Amino acid sequence: MMTSVLIVGAGGIGERHVRCFQKAGIGRVGIVESQAERRELIAARYGCPGFADCEEALKAEPWTVGVVASPAPSHIPIATRLAEAGLNLLIEKPLAVVPDGLDRLQVFEAIRTMRVAYVYRHMLPVMELKRRLQAGSLGNPLAAQIVCGEDYSLARPDYARIYYGRHETGGGAIQDVLTHFVNTMDWLVGPARDVQCLMGNRKLRDVSVEDTVCCSIRHEGGCLAGYYVCQGQAPAETSFTVHCENGSVRADLSQQRVGEFRPGDAEWTWTQFGPVERDEIYVRQAKAFLDAMAGHPDHACMLAEAVHSLNVNIAALESARSGRCITVVG
Repeated sequence: MMTSVLIVGAGGIGERHVRCFQKAGIGRVGIVESQAERRELIAARYGCPGFADCEEALKAEPWTVGVVASPAPSHIPIATRLAEAGLNLLIEKPLAVVPDGLDRLQVFEAIRTMRVAYVYRHMLPVMELKRRLQAGSLGNPLAAQIVCGEDYSLARPDYARIYYGRHETGGGAIQDVLTHFVNTMDWLVGPARDVQCLMGNRKLRDVSVEDTVCCSIRHEGGCLAGYYVCQGQAPAETSFTVHCENGSVRADLSQQRVGEFRPGDAEWTWTQFGPVERDEIYVRQAKAFLDAMAGHPDHACMLAEAVHSLNVNIAALESARSGRCITVVG
């Protein structure tokens, strides 16, 4: 059967998935979008069929892949329905806001290809950072610094009207941004275990959720990581720095480069990977998912890893509200 992709949710990220699966060579893409005006716009723009709901789409024709790009609280129920209908699944991050209904979805994990779209794993500098850590010459990771910031009021001027404005819909800097970086560090150095978090609303005053986060996490194996997120700062910057026994390595995503600093060096030695158009990363993610469906090895986020990231989100919010260090189980 020829691969066909049904994308549920035609907002900004859903539209990007439509575009990037088409660029990945999938000729048959359809969308599910409840808002008629948006549905008609995206269907016309990309020459794809549009449906008002999943049931209408499932009755219309067979689909092999479901991409769940709806608001976070609906991810698990929609993914479960699509899995029941026989579709393989790429689910947007975060997997959910709470784990309700997760057991029903996990039943299908052994018989469907399921991945969660933590897209940073498909960025070339992050992949190179992983390769250098795995090579072993740097030794064990000791500590890490993760920095991310931009002026969100410029990058996403509609932030107050979308999911971002409420924790219940997956909003706030922890569930929207920090989750990307913790999931990536889990992949690089081992799962997060102990979480101590501070959060505040410092600039985006027309929402009540946090736009600034300082978080300390002990990862399995002992690596201590400090995470800093500020969605009110002027420069747009993102970097992962891992300090190891025999040197340090940094993925600077703002400059699309990877640097290494060994004992005795006077400065960083850089390898350039950019510039990269943002769609390229999502095309790479789409192709990796299709490879996984074909049985090829891949490094995309598995469902169990995304469940752990959900638990870290919950722990970070609990820590910020209670002032306590929270241990993540599982």
